[in-house]
Amino acid sequence: MDLPQRIQNFNRALNMNDILPHHTQQKINAFFAQVQRHARGPEAPGDTGLMAKGLISINIEAVREIVLGIDRPDPVKQHLYRMLDEIKDFACSLLGN
Repeated sequence: MDLPQRIQNFNRALNMNDILPHHTQQKINAFFAQVQRHARGPEAPGDTGLMAKGLISINIEAVREIVLGIDRPDPVKQHLYRMLDEIKDFACSLLGN
């Protein structure tokens, strides 16, 4: 799926206020589960933790690009950016410093 299609899907989801909170919570839970799996890697936990932090950053930046393209007022986008920063900080804190 290309970026314009993802943006269109994201806009559609934002217009479905009754679905978005549940959908978002599922995605966040799945994301944290993925981070925790990477952090408990069997070979080199330190390297795996570093890799997981990189994956977190890449995922957050990808979502930031989607937010940038949505048709919403800037205060809404700023709120979404703050939420993304909080999610990133929390996910990284699960992995330790």
